[in-house]
Amino acid sequence: MADRGLKQTLAAFGAGEPHTTTLLAAAALVDALATHPGAAVLDVGTGTGILAALARRLGASRAVGIERDAGLIGTGRARHPDVEFVHGDALGDLPEGPFAIVVANLTDPPLRHLVPHLVARLEGEIIVSGVRLWQGSALRGALERSGAIVMKVAAANGWCAYRARAR
Repeated sequence: MADRGLKQTLAAFGAGEPHTTTLLAAAALVDALATHPGAAVLDVGTGTGILAALARRLGASRAVGIERDAGLIGTGRARHPDVEFVHGDALGDLPEGPFAIVVANLTDPPLRHLVPHLVARLEGEIIVSGVRLWQGSALRGALERSGAIVMKVAAANGWCAYRARAR
C-alpha cells in the first residue's frame, strides 16, 4: 500500500491527517500482516482503534485494542465494530492472546518501559512507534534487552519505528 493510499485509508477510519508515527506503524503493520496473513493483532494504546481497524481491513482474524481513555474507546467502538476494545492499562490489563502481532504507537515514556512486558507475551512480531529519532537507540536497546530481534527500522520527519520479532 503506497504512502498516499495508506494516508487515505487511515483518514477514512476517522484519523483525519494521520500523524507521522501512525503512518510508520501502519506501514509496518501492512508488512507484518503480509508475512503473517490472518494473524491476531493487539494494538496497545489504541486510542480510537485506527491501527486495529486497519489490521482487520488487511485480513487480521482478530484485532484487539487496549486503551486507558474510556472516551476514546467509546468513539472507537462506534467507528469500528469489528475491533474488540479493552478499557485498561497495558501493564495490568493486557487481554489474553495469542497475538502474532503487537503494535504500540505511544510516546516514551511509557513506551520503552512497556516493551519488556509486551515482548514477554509476543508470539511473532512487535511494532513500536511514537518516539523521536534521538530516542530511537534507547527504544532499540529496550527491544534487544527484552529478547526481541530488530528486523526493520523506519524513520520520517524526525520520528522512528521499529519492527522486531521474538527470538
